[in-house]
Amino acid sequence: MSGSWSCFLTSKKDKMERYAFIGVLGADAQLRGENGKQFVTFDVAVTNKFKDKQTGQVQERTKWIACIRNGTSGVDQYLVKGQQVYVEGDVTAKTWQDRD
Repeated sequence: MSGSWSCFLTSKKDKMERYAFIGVLGADAQLRGENGKQFVTFDVAVTNKFKDKQTGQVQERTKWIACIRNGTSGVDQYLVKGQQVYVEGDVTAKTWQDRD
């Protein structure tokens, strides 16, 4: 398996390429810090349902999106596992290759 999306949440309203989605948190948000800056990380599961053209059966596909929010503003206390969330921000694609 390979592939990932990272969503960097910013407050820049002048950006034209922004993404929005609704999903469910896979774990509690983590407050982190690096080089004197704080940020919150959390993973969101986004599930889409679709009808398979060959079998006619309804299928589900879940994608996990790793999100980073610069600054904290106390949002980490509200981002708990199982919570449904609306996320909007800039997206950066990153890929990796499993060891298998």
